[in-house]
Amino acid sequence: SDQVLVKVVTLTVSGTITDASVVTATLNGVALTIAADRSYSSTIALSEGLNTIALVATDAAGNATTVTRSVTLDTTAPVLTVSSPADGTTVPDDNITVAGTATDQSAVRVTVNGIAAVLGSGGRSRPRWRSSQARTRSR
Repeated sequence: SDQVLVKVVTLTVSGTITDASVVTATLNGVALTIAADRSYSSTIALSEGLNTIALVATDAAGNATTVTRSVTLDTTAPVLTVSSPADGTTVPDDNITVAGTATDQSAVRVTVNGIAAVLGSGGRSRPRWRSSQARTRSR
């Protein structure tokens, strides 16, 4: 698959190359071992952020085909900022609006007390969010 988001630092790339002649292949410039059934499998290390994986297969006549895929490694939790209410705020109503921003290199989903917050402007990696909540009264 292309444009995959993962949180593990190594990735196994595998597949099958078909051609009538003998084929050689490289994965990110490193020679691959191709099995008798023309399959290959190799594990590569990923760097944080966007990684481009390039597979180049070349037949006996020198014809080459390149396939590229994008994989994003995201091992960092989003940064969440609550802009309102301020910590320790006392409110007279049973409902309260909670708002803030979430920052990450990938799309984020924010929930407040298990309820999805409405994402607003700020872009995919830094959306503003807001959620209205019924306040629970302690007795």
